Amino acid sequence: MLVHHHPWQDDLIELIKLGVFHLNKDTAFDNRIAFLIFDVSVESIFKTFLTLPDEITKIKIKYQQRKEAIEGNFHNLARTVKEAAATVTETEITHIQYYHDQRNNLYHQGTGITISQQNAFKYGQLSISMLNKLLSVDVSGILIDNAEVKVEAQKVANRWQVVLDGFQDAVYKVVENIEPKLLLPSSQRRLRSISLNDSTRYSAQEENYQLFITEQIQDEKIKSWLLNLLESKSTSLAARNLETMMGWSKDPVYICLLIIGYSLTLDDDFDTTFLSPDEEIDMVEYIHDHIFGTYGSVKWHLQWLDTLTLPISSFGTFDEFVQKGDKICETLQSKQNVLIEWLQKNT
Repeated sequence: MLVHHHPWQDDLIELIKLGVFHLNKDTAFDNRIAFLIFDVSVESIFKTFLTLPDEITKIKIKYQQRKEAIEGNFHNLARTVKEAAATVTETEITHIQYYHDQRNNLYHQGTGITISQQNAFKYGQLSISMLNKLLSVDVSGILIDNAEVKVEAQKVANRWQVVLDGFQDAVYKVVENIEPKLLLPSSQRRLRSISLNDSTRYSAQEENYQLFITEQIQDEKIKSWLLNLLESKSTSLAARNLETMMGWSKDPVYICLLIIGYSLTLDDDFDTTFLSPDEEIDMVEYIHDHIFGTYGSVKWHLQWLDTLTLPISSFGTFDEFVQKGDKICETLQSKQNVLIEWLQKNT
């Protein structure tokens, strides 16, 4: 959790985040960059700590000694910080000085010097510890060991997959009562084949989709509405809407949700009757709390967990990413309950 209330803390937080961003890429180049950034972070934290007013830091060291430390070499700076801050341990200062010496070798010798991911990780831990102890900012959740993240990410993925499977099952059970033919294995294979067909002829893909809807959808109102969604007077808009429909067709749940939202009166978050061929139909994915956006967001979070093995710095800390995903899963479960209630009343 980020707990900061002072302007001098913000840049240091961003600097450490940048270091973690490079560390997470886990390449030789990015390990070196991360290591250098963490070194700059530590030095900046030390200098910021020694320049803040006594009322904030409660430092007993005289100003002149602090000024000399700031203007002197790194080792003198680190020793002065150790003298001023009782919470900083001798081991931490010794390790920081060791890594700073490695930084000097890297800076002056350059070519041929490598920094292991482990050393960059440990220097990152030290920079985070100094930020917490000296400037009262806790960003400990931003840097997690790769192996730990893999284990935790798998647990989270399993939890989210259960939620997604439960929702999909409820959707299919509802559509079995509306358009059962759509859920036949042969129908789903055919729809997926149409969506994956990278045809150079736009008209051919559209014709295949229209034929599928005509043959597989039994309710005439639903059939007419689905076909009409692609009948824009604008050729470019019609092409974009077909592209959207083909994207949705790769996951039959989306087509099922279109039908549910059109044919049933549930809550507003399921409604799709407002979709029009004169607008981009993918707008439904961006309406706050609409089922299309909620379902898609859960899938997106799962995909990131499947492809990333390190903290997701671009989206905050790993814990923040998981908390957001958990919240979206809770919303999806509430929508699943709406479908279950309909099933209980109508089957």
